[in-house]
Amino acid sequence: MTDKERIMASYDEATPDSFLKEVMYSCEGCTKGEKVTIRKNAAVEARDMIMLADDGYDRTAWKRLAYNLNRSK
Repeated sequence: MTDKERIMASYDEATPDSFLKEVMYSCEGCTKGEKVTIRKNAAVEARDMIMLADDGYDRTAWKRLAYNLNRSK
């Protein structure tokens, strides 16, 4: 399996809750500035996931997550 295939498979498995856990795990032990940068980048990825969502409930959850990650400081 190539790197691209592995990344595409991870998008199929991602849920807003699991994505948030990954972001929180990557923010662990970082400075405040690094946390803001990580969360802003994660918000961009969450906005991309909105387009991959199948139903309205998932889209709403991804939109809410992207909004909250973008606002967090």
